Amino acid sequence: MKDAWPVKAEANGGRQMRATIDDQNFDNYSVEYTFADGTKFFYVGRTIRSGWTSWKPS
Repeated sequence: MKDAWPVKAEANGGRQMRATIDDQNFDNYSVEYTFADGTKFFYVGRTIRSGWTSWKPS
């Protein structure tokens, strides 16, 4: 993308407590990448099964 690496990245995430599994995997996360020319790229992901969603894939 843009033939250059981002100059800045800010991220956050969280995890759901599981009673039977002790892991360090994030269940949801987001990253805001900033490029040298000020362009921003946003990435959001989740790995929670049966979670609510506001969109339906085609």
